[in-house]
Amino acid sequence: MIEYVIERADQADASDWPIHKDRIGEFLKPNTLPSEVVAGWGDHRIRVAGIEVSFSWEPVGWCAAFEGEIDQDTAAQIVGEIANNLAAAVEGEARVVQISVGSNAVRGVDGRGRAVVASRHTERVQAGSRQMGGIPCPISRP
Repeated sequence: MIEYVIERADQADASDWPIHKDRIGEFLKPNTLPSEVVAGWGDHRIRVAGIEVSFSWEPVGWCAAFEGEIDQDTAAQIVGEIANNLAAAVEGEARVVQISVGSNAVRGVDGRGRAVVASRHTERVQAGSRQMGGIPCPISRP
């Protein structure tokens, strides 16, 4: 499972996405790949590129979990486009961080859809949450 956190990059409160919940489906979808809303856990869920992506609102921003086999570049493209949609909705900037357990790098996409790679990261797992670079996100366990 690939997981990302989409946070505000232009404000001190990274979780400030003032979008009404009834409109969130307009923004939590990629622009260049067909997708559809599907039922399931999370605050919003879509099927895209043959897999499901669940979105959960967390205190740090939107957590996006890709469930199924998908290559890193396609996942980064999808979450980058969604981050751009969210940023445009609030006339702000987004930052996306991929959270990888056991890897030596955190690969992310900035709010403009450009890939960013950090050379090393520190990972702590405490009480069901993962924290890297100060950004906690719940760990999804099967």
